[in-house]
Amino acid sequence: MEPFVETPVNVIVMVNSHPSESQLRREIRKSWGDPKYYDRTYTRLIFLVGRPVSQNELEQVVEEHRDFNDILVADIKEDYYLLSIKTYAMLYYKMTKLPQTRCLVKADSDNVLNLHNYEKLCEETIAPRIVGSCDVDTTVLRTKSKWAIPVDIYPLPQWPTYCSSGTYVFCGEDVPERILQSSEDTQFFSSTNFRRLPEDVLFTGIFAEKAGISRKHVGTMTFRDKPAFSCRTRQYTYSIHMHRRKNPISYHLRMLSQEGILC
Repeated sequence: MEPFVETPVNVIVMVNSHPSESQLRREIRKSWGDPKYYDRTYTRLIFLVGRPVSQNELEQVVEEHRDFNDILVADIKEDYYLLSIKTYAMLYYKMTKLPQTRCLVKADSDNVLNLHNYEKLCEETIAPRIVGSCDVDTTVLRTKSKWAIPVDIYPLPQWPTYCSSGTYVFCGEDVPERILQSSEDTQFFSSTNFRRLPEDVLFTGIFAEKAGISRKHVGTMTFRDKPAFSCRTRQYTYSIHMHRRKNPISYHLRMLSQEGILC
């Protein structure tokens, strides 16, 4: 199941969603995903979901797709350790279905985006490049935790520069293809444990480094639940992260209330 994209677009926003998140998707469509907050002729929003696990979930997803034409279903089991497969699916979809689209915005469903600013970012960024929160600590964790990385999976003490948080942007028509090609020179297809590495490290770090694609830090794509603003005469932000309370409508209103204030 995939959406029909009737006209070429310059920005494709792909939201990583779970089949069960029907209510959250509806609230996204009523808030930051409402076309009145972006140029529908320029940008398209799509929710990527994995395999529904029940007949009820399947029927709900089919109904949503019929009503909104914005659901892409991938034959992928929903699992934290398979997030890298979903990101791969996003890039593959962009490469094969929308090869002329300039920018792919990857977003998690618990993020709230100001898409008008992402459209500007796509226009202004010199491609090829990946843009996001790219000033994170690159130390590979070895201590006992769910983020610990065994030496036999990744022996180096540091990751390449990568873009963390729930949203980042692939700028350049051929960037997804170059990223996917570079993944073929790694253990991605042969090692389950390698695929369990953090998806942002894989796609914006390891694969991007191999593909020769630079990363650019943008400080206002934040993993915090309150906006961080930059200034161009007036303040602006790109995204914030919802923590315990998943209410994109209220988060979006709070973001808009501070957008555009003189600085």
